[in-house]
Amino acid sequence: MLAATGAGVWLMRPVPLPVVKLARKDVTVSLKATGRILSGGAVSVGSALEGRVERLAVHPGQVVRPDELLFALDPGPLRNEIATLEETIRDLERECRALETHDAAPEYREARRALEVASRRLGRHRGSRTPAGRGLADPSSVNTLLRPSHDLRYMPAASEDDLWEYQQALQRFGEERERLQRQHADARERVRDARAQLTVLQARGASLQCLSPAAGLVTSLKVQPGETVAAGTPVLRIEDTRHLTVRALVDDPDHTAVRVGQPAWITVGKGGFAGKVVQVTPGVDGDLWQSWLTIQPASTPCVFRDGESVGVRVVTRRLRQALVLPRRAVRRWRTGSVVYVQQNGRVEECAVDAVAVDTGEVAILSGLKPEDLVTLPPRSGPPARQALARS
Repeated sequence: MLAATGAGVWLMRPVPLPVVKLARKDVTVSLKATGRILSGGAVSVGSALEGRVERLAVHPGQVVRPDELLFALDPGPLRNEIATLEETIRDLERECRALETHDAAPEYREARRALEVASRRLGRHRGSRTPAGRGLADPSSVNTLLRPSHDLRYMPAASEDDLWEYQQALQRFGEERERLQRQHADARERVRDARAQLTVLQARGASLQCLSPAAGLVTSLKVQPGETVAAGTPVLRIEDTRHLTVRALVDDPDHTAVRVGQPAWITVGKGGFAGKVVQVTPGVDGDLWQSWLTIQPASTPCVFRDGESVGVRVVTRRLRQALVLPRRAVRRWRTGSVVYVQQNGRVEECAVDAVAVDTGEVAILSGLKPEDLVTLPPRSGPPARQALARS
């Protein structure tokens, strides 16, 4: 009997529970929600030429300005093509000069000499009946050779062979001169065409360096240095951040917790960026206590996709030197929050005004004194509830 009584007393003895003191900290209170990031538009930048990517001047997450270098293609093949065309132009220009000096036209020189010889033979037959001023001019002049200065009717002493030879030489010289002029014109035309091609190639040289068409954020790269791209192939993507916004629907019971100007943090994947609330609009159904938020970035955004789902945290309050307890120390009921305080060897339940803070703890706004010792409730389960009841 005594042994059983002693065992019962031992089981009913008070069980010591861990206690915690209230700490003072500067903490923040935030509302969390899920939103969607919306950019002002995206630009897919591709290569205007086919070639090998020699250098990438940007990386994902980098903010670029208009006309900033994005990537460059290997200039080697185009440089070789330009050098070959420049050599072709020099050859054509040498051909033009040779045609101008008749160095490249032996048939023309031969026809001209034959015409000069025939003209001299006819000149020997001119007599007193030759009209004044109609004598043979200097046969070295091309215009003189083509403009007959002999009136064959006044040369009865000239043989038919001399006349026929002169006529044949004159005809041949005219044909060779026309052919030479056509060759010269054709050579000049080829020089003009080659120079036009050179201008096009030099203009293409400027396209080897791709510049940013607009300001924005580089969000993706589709190629790496050393890869070959075709003309028009997308190389990277730039999101326009000038009109970047985040839209989110948050729970705001009294429609006063969230206000314009409050700081926010946008979580995108493993990264994020700071923002600021610029507009607060009550939800469609006022009974749901929700508000639509519009947030603009306050710092350089991280890499994102237009329309991507993001996490939103809006800082609604900043508490300085607040009394803070571990979250486990506060019990939340429908009617409010309570803590268990040790007073005079007993554990008493105290109602408190508490709010969760961003550190994962709970800030006590009212209901406790700084010197109070708060009991940490045991872990859940029947033994824990029995221990708390015995205390």
